[in-house]
Amino acid sequence: METLLRRLLGLYFVITSLGYVPMTLAYLGVENSFGPWWMLPLVPLSQAVIFSAAGVILLRTRSQEDVPLGPGVIFPPVESLLQLTGVYFIVTGLGSIARPAVDMLLMTESWVARLGNFAAAAVWLLGGWVLVKRPRAVLEALS
Repeated sequence: METLLRRLLGLYFVITSLGYVPMTLAYLGVENSFGPWWMLPLVPLSQAVIFSAAGVILLRTRSQEDVPLGPGVIFPPVESLLQLTGVYFIVTGLGSIARPAVDMLLMTESWVARLGNFAAAAVWLLGGWVLVKRPRAVLEALS
């Protein structure tokens, strides 16, 4: 079951990455008045790479646990579910960090507004890291 959930999350990431391809192509034709032409397509391209890499990794990995045979549905341990949720937040945080990072490189007056997006991505990354590395501590805190 854990392998199935990993693959489901991986499929979600791969499909999400495909959504950034048309945006990348559309930005190739936009004139950037604030900086180099390549800065605009860099954002959706980096997001596509982040989501597709995470998706492929999840699609190709299998659970270390043996699947017990028998009637009924066997759910993975809660720690595994917390870790998969953490992976989701890490990948979402990495994808979200691309836009404010590129915007901050442009050094326009809007870079201060992008700082909030950057901070939100950092919170997702930290939350995901805690769920991946310390699922038992999170489970004990929730109990």
